Amino acid sequence: MITPFPERFPTKILEHFNIGEVEPSLDELLLPCFCDTPAIERFLRANKGILLGGKGTGKTALFTLLKHGDREFANPRRARQRLIAIDSDVEYSRLKYAALSTIKSDIPDEDIQFRYLWEIYIIYCLLVELKDDGILSDHRAKSEASRFLEIFDAKGKTPSLMEFLGAVKKTAGFRVDTSNPAFPTPDFYVSVEPGDASASNAEKFDVSLSELKASISRYLARRKQYVYIVVDNIDDFVSREEYEIQKLLLQGLLRCSRSFISTRNIKIRLLLRTELFEHINFSQVGGYDKVAPTTIKLSWTPSDIWEFLGERILWNFKHHLEIEHFEYSGDGQSLDLEPWDRKVPWYHRLLMWLHLYKPNGRDSRDSKDVSLWDEAYKSAITTIFPRTIKHYDGSGNVEDIDLFSFIETHFKLGNDELTPRILMIYVQKVFELCADYYAKNDEPFVEKDENGEFPLLKRREILAAYGWLQEEVLRIFLGSVTINEWRTWLEIIFKQKGKKTTFSYRAVRKLIGVGDDVEIRDFLAYLTHLGVFQCRDTSVALERRHYELPILLHKNFASGLHAGS
Repeated sequence: MITPFPERFPTKILEHFNIGEVEPSLDELLLPCFCDTPAIERFLRANKGILLGGKGTGKTALFTLLKHGDREFANPRRARQRLIAIDSDVEYSRLKYAALSTIKSDIPDEDIQFRYLWEIYIIYCLLVELKDDGILSDHRAKSEASRFLEIFDAKGKTPSLMEFLGAVKKTAGFRVDTSNPAFPTPDFYVSVEPGDASASNAEKFDVSLSELKASISRYLARRKQYVYIVVDNIDDFVSREEYEIQKLLLQGLLRCSRSFISTRNIKIRLLLRTELFEHINFSQVGGYDKVAPTTIKLSWTPSDIWEFLGERILWNFKHHLEIEHFEYSGDGQSLDLEPWDRKVPWYHRLLMWLHLYKPNGRDSRDSKDVSLWDEAYKSAITTIFPRTIKHYDGSGNVEDIDLFSFIETHFKLGNDELTPRILMIYVQKVFELCADYYAKNDEPFVEKDENGEFPLLKRREILAAYGWLQEEVLRIFLGSVTINEWRTWLEIIFKQKGKKTTFSYRAVRKLIGVGDDVEIRDFLAYLTHLGVFQCRDTSVALERRHYELPILLHKNFASGLHAGS
C-alpha cells in the first residue's frame, strides 16, 4: 500500500491528469519521471558508441535530456564535458545527389564518399563548437583549424547535413590516413567542391583529416575537455531507393565513428533503430564482430515499465493533490518513494557516502531487493487501475485478465518488445474516457477502498481505450507508408484479415493479388521493418516464410466502443 492518500479522490481532477507527451521536447514529465533503465545507464557510463532500440523505446527522449544538459556521459577524470547534438531531418534523395556531387574521391566508391562526408561534417561541427572557446587563437591548433573553416560558409552555426553541403565555398583536398591497405595509392585524397560552378577555380587547400582530428583532440586534452557528438533522428522509416541511401548514410556514419576511436577526447555516440542496424552491410564497416561489441540494446523489461508508469502516476498525485512524497509498505517492509530516503539519519548518510555504513547488514556482495521497488510501482499503478480488467480473446469473448499480464503482452509491435510510447498513448486515452464518464455522471468523488486504492478508472472505458488504440495504430501505420501502391496493399490486409493473425508468404501474395515476387519481398520486408509483421522463420526460403501480427493488430472487437463512452 502507498501512503499518504486522501480518503476521497475528486473525480474532476482526472481531466487534468497527464501521462506525458510522445514528443520528448513537449513532455513536461520527461525530466522528473525519466526512467534510467540499466541499458541507458550502461550507455552513459560505459565506453559504448551505439544505443540500439525500436521506435518509441526512448532514444529521442534520452537525446533530448543530453541536449539540454539533464543527463551526461561519465566524464573521464572529471573533465569538462561538451556536447554537439545532431538530429536534423534528412531528405535522402536530395542528400545523395548533393553528397556525391560535392564529395569527390580518387576511388569512385559511394561508401567512401559518405564516410568522408560525415568525417568532414563532424570536424566542421567541432570547430564551430570550439571557435568561441579559443581554438583559433591556440598556436598549436590555429593553422589547420583556420584554413578548414575558410572552406565553408555556414554562418558560424552548427548546420544540418544539407545546409553543410550547401555551405562549401572553396575547393579543398583532404589527405586521409594512408595506412589503410584498402586504398591502392599512398596519396589518397577526398575533396569538397562548391556547387556553384563559378567558384570551382577558387584557391585549393591541402588539409590532413587525421592530423586535424589529432590537433583538435590534443587541444581538448590540454583544457581537460571531452566533446561528445550525439547523432539521432537519421533512421526514420523510408522505402525503396531512399532506404538504400539511408543505409549508405548509416554505413558511412559507422565507418566515420570508428575513425575517431583513437582521438581520445572526441567521442561519437549514435542512437539507432535496431531494425535498420540489423540490415546494414557490415562488410563495409569492418565486419559485424568489430561493431557488435560497441552496441547496447535499449529494451524495456516489465520492471522498467512498472517504474515508467508508476512514476508518472505518482507525479500526477503530487502535482494535483499537493502530496510531498510517498511511502510504500508491504510484507513487513517499507520504502520511501523519493530519490533520497529521508528517514536515514544524516550521520548514516555520511557514513554511506564514505562506504562505512551498510543498511540492514547488507554488504556489497549481497543483491539488492529490487522486487520491493517492483511491488511499489505496481501498487502506484493499481492505486487508480483495477487489478483485473476486461479484454476480448481471439474469438471475441470478453474475459478477465490480470492488469499486469495485459500490459506485458498487449503493447508490443512486430519487434516483440514493450513500447512505452504506445503505452503512454493508451493510458492518456483511458484518462480522457474516464474523465468523460465522470462528467456525464453525478460522481464528484470516489472513496478509497480497504487496499488504499481508488476505483477511479472503469473497466468498460479501459476496454474501449484499447479498441481506440488499435484503430490509432492502424492509422499510424498507414500514414507511415509513402508508396501509394503499398499503402493500398496494407489497407487490403487490414480490412480482410478478420480473425487471422498469421499469414504465409503465399497467402499475402494471394490476398493483395500481386504476382511479382521481388515486389512482394520488398513490401513484406518494409512491413517487418515498420513493425506490422514479425517473421520468425527468416532462415527458410521466402515462399515458405510466415508473418505474424502483434496483438495490437489482431481483430478489433472493441472498435467503436469508445464512441459511446
